[in-house]
Formats: sequence, C-alpha cells, structure tokens
Amino acid sequence: MTGADHDDDDAYVEVLKRARKSPAVLKIRLAKLRSNFPDMLVFAFEGDDDKSVFFQWIRRIRPELEYEPFPCRGKQQVIRLKKMLDQDLGGLGHGVYYFVDRDFDDLPADQVGDPTIFVTDKFSVENYLVTEKVLNETLKNEFHCNAAPEARARVADLFKKTYSEFLDITGEVNKRIFIGVRAKKKFAAHFPDSLTSLANVQLLQVLPTQISAASIVLYEEEPSPEETEEHGAAFLQLSPPDRYRGKFATMYFSKWLMCLAAERVDNDSALFKEAEQNKPAKVGELNLGNLASKSALPVGLAEFIQAVNPDFMAA
Repeated sequence: MTGADHDDDDAYVEVLKRARKSPAVLKIRLAKLRSNFPDMLVFAFEGDDDKSVFFQWIRRIRPELEYEPFPCRGKQQVIRLKKMLDQDLGGLGHGVYYFVDRDFDDLPADQVGDPTIFVTDKFSVENYLVTEKVLNETLKNEFHCNAAPEARARVADLFKKTYSEFLDITGEVNKRIFIGVRAKKKFAAHFPDSLTSLANVQLLQVLPTQISAASIVLYEEEPSPEETEEHGAAFLQLSPPDRYRGKFATMYFSKWLMCLAAERVDNDSALFKEAEQNKPAKVGELNLGNLASKSALPVGLAEFIQAVNPDFMAA
C-alpha cells in the first residue's frame, strides 16, 4: 500500500468520525430511541463521563426520576442537536433536556434562558470533583481515615498545596486554550490526555515540565496581539479551581490519589499516623461517578431537575 493510499484511508476514517457526531445522525439515533421509549424523558449529555456524573447528581435530587441518557460526543453536538430538534415539527424534541459544560465559550447567546438546557457554572463537571469536600469523604471511606480527623486535616493541607501548585503550573496552558477559544481560532492538535506534558505530580509537590505552553496548545493561526491582550486580560479574572480545564484537574487528582494510596500502606507514615494500619486504600473504586456522589451539586441543577416534567406527553 502506498503513502497516498494511507492518506485516503485516514481521510475516510475522519469522515466516518465526523458523520457519527453530526446532528442529523444524532437525530436518527434519537428517533430510533423514541420508537422504543415514546414516553421516556431523554437527557442529552456531552459524553459518557457526563452521563455517569449527572446520574449521581440527579438521583440525589429526584431519585424516582426515570430517563434515558443520550451521549452526543461533545458540547457542540448537543447544541446542534437541540437547534435541529427545535425546528422539528413532529415533536421529536418533546421531553428532551440538554446538559452542557460551561467551558471557555459559555453558552451561545440564543440558548441562554432556555428552560430545557442546563449549563454548569464551573468549567466542566470534573471541576466539582476535585475539591477538599470530595477529598474528605474519600479519606473517610476509601482511605479508611474515619475517626482520624488529624490525619484528614494533614492530607487536606497537602492537597491544597499541591493542587495550587498544579493550577499555577498549568495556568499558561489554560490561558492559551482560553485565548484560542475566545478568538475563535482552530487548534492544530488535540489537548493533552495525560499528565506527561503538563506537570510532574508527586505526593508532596508538583513540578513543571520542560515543555512550553506554546508547544502543548498549537493554533492553526496565531491570535493577533490585540486578541491576545484582550482575552488574556479576561482570563486573569477566572477562578483557577472553578474555571480552568476540568479534565486537567482530574488528571492531577487521579495521580495524586495514587501517590497518596502508596503512602497509606506505609505503617510508618507520619501523614496517616492516627489512622488504622494495614488498611490499603480502595483507589480502584474512585471513578468519576464515585467522586460525584461525594461532591457538591452545580449551582441551579436542583431547580432545573425539579422543573423537569416526566409527563411531557400529556402536557
């Protein structure tokens, strides 16, 4: 096979990937779902991670509420599907509710105030999971530090220190993403899906890598100096724990909890000296859904879910 053949195959694969995410294909999938569940609420999420996180949150608000999750492979796909269904004269969009992350681009102006779409007040669902509250509940349960408040306080202080270091180190990466999104620039590569290029996360400290933010976040076309200045100033107004990229935060948290688990099995650990010994941490149970069960709810979610009408067919 020639190089040209490989290029053709790659292009074909990309076409197939884009087709699976198109609103027309999503609408067909929804129509098939509706044929099986005509009276069921449908909750459209960005992806599978959001589906599991919102499941935990929703059942805390209305445990009796039944719905069919409908992942859409991204925020823009959710919004495009909604716009298409808003124009559907057959009522396919009845009983469909939409859930999206705020991200760096917020919600499109024409969707603000729509009672069927919920947007997080933080960057994404992941930002609610990397908090001192979630850590404290994790220490009580998966790390067996119940009845050891001194140990939990010591670990919490270390978390605050290392998470602050991580946010400082990844600030420039977040800034380049923010500027690119706000200036509507296309990115030349996907954002990192591992910690390797972002930071060196250890139990006691987080260290920078030797890779520059400009090498990590690549634009097809660089923003103008005016765009960089304008959007850079807006970026400085963000709260890092709440408004920096959530997937980076959970990368940090996952690695740091693994380091913490290694420390937990050391019976001579000064960090856990008040906790019961020979109690390995159950870090394998700490998926996003588990963390969401311990987290605070997004602002406005309880009110949004309480307003959902399960009898939409009769309305």
